[in-house]
Amino acid sequence: MKTIQFLMLVIFFSNSALAQDKTEFVGAFTSENQIFIRWVKGNDNQLFNIYRKLSNDGSYIRINEVPVKLMTSRPEIMNLLGEDYPDFKKAFKLDYPEQIATIYQYQPGLLKFAAVYTPKLAVLLGEGFIDNTVLPNRTYYYRIELTDGTMTTKLVDDFEVKSESNKTAPPTNLRVESGSGVNDLFWDTHDKKTVGYFVYRSETGENGVFKKLNDWKLIFTQNKSTSNMMPNYVDKDVDTKKAYWYKVVGVNIFNEQGIFSATITPSQ
Repeated sequence: MKTIQFLMLVIFFSNSALAQDKTEFVGAFTSENQIFIRWVKGNDNQLFNIYRKLSNDGSYIRINEVPVKLMTSRPEIMNLLGEDYPDFKKAFKLDYPEQIATIYQYQPGLLKFAAVYTPKLAVLLGEGFIDNTVLPNRTYYYRIELTDGTMTTKLVDDFEVKSESNKTAPPTNLRVESGSGVNDLFWDTHDKKTVGYFVYRSETGENGVFKKLNDWKLIFTQNKSTSNMMPNYVDKDVDTKKAYWYKVVGVNIFNEQGIFSATITPSQ
């Protein structure tokens, strides 16, 4: 039995008719009440069934009502992405979901992938399954079967996953630069759970009412001096006669907000 938590595994089939498809098992990603199981298909004709049991010596029961498969066309997927991320096409200028179909991983000084593969997108592509019938802090056992309609094989050895909180750590070293009617915010992060950020602003003090400034949660720009990608947000809706307070929070792959940063004002 294999325990999987934010772990990437790659498995290629070598002794079946499905070998040429090179389907890859990526891993399982957890929150307190959801478990997201992720794989990468070799082709759109493949189907998947997901089985679960509640104890090591229990019996597996299939938990998907129908085989997991490609649920919609690629243009429709891009339109759905546009609903979740209004600036998606404009920012990345991508034509196919495959080009963003990677788990986002941020390392110090390096933006490995520029987009997050959301559970919603994985399900639409037939490359993921969300088990939302789990209870917090409980271990579940899974089996995934791959079929092309005639043959069936296990995608990965049976594995166990514990449903637990996966909140992001607070962004650190929040700083703001003011000038020319804008407030330019920067911060640091080394939390691999984070797939994006929301920026909040208050006009009524550090303990006042904060409003979210950005709808799109991926905020990275290129540092001109180092060519590295770094978290950044530019607040252009600024009245130079007013005082503002800012704080930033990271979100995980389930769009759950974590712990807020410290609050800062341009004068600090």
